Amino acid sequence: WAAGQGSAEAQRLAGNSLLYGLGTVRDQQAALQWMRKAAEGGDTVAMHDIRRDLGLGRIQVQDAAWTVGNRR
Repeated sequence: WAAGQGSAEAQRLAGNSLLYGLGTVRDQQAALQWMRKAAEGGDTVAMHDIRRDLGLGRIQVQDAAWTVGNRR
């Protein structure tokens, strides 16, 4: 699987598939892990998606740990 072998684009696509349940069961935590790997690998679209989801409250960063949930 390309995502597991370090392809940032494949990691972003895996994250989106998990986030929206495209061809798989929705898993927001796993989606965030793949999106973060993609962003750390230099995928600017993943960086944008994470920033957007932070702004919408879908992702919170607490003490350098990333979590998924609703903003309160």
